[in-house]
Amino acid sequence: MASVTVLARTCMQADAWATALLVEGAIEWLATAQRMGMDVLFLLRRPEGLVEVGLGRFGRQELSAPPRQAW
Repeated sequence: MASVTVLARTCMQADAWATALLVEGAIEWLATAQRMGMDVLFLLRRPEGLVEVGLGRFGRQELSAPPRQAW
């Protein structure tokens, strides 16, 4: 996993959840986020490039192509 972004009521909650999901591991992160009804965007490293997976307000999505170049 390259990055986790979480929307929450407070900055402290968002930071805590993002950290927890990042260290939880690839097997459990999606199930935990779905179970908690979280608004979360995962950026995953894959051989073909970076892949986004979003839940909640980010919408569940998987992009087969790498996202646009960041600034």
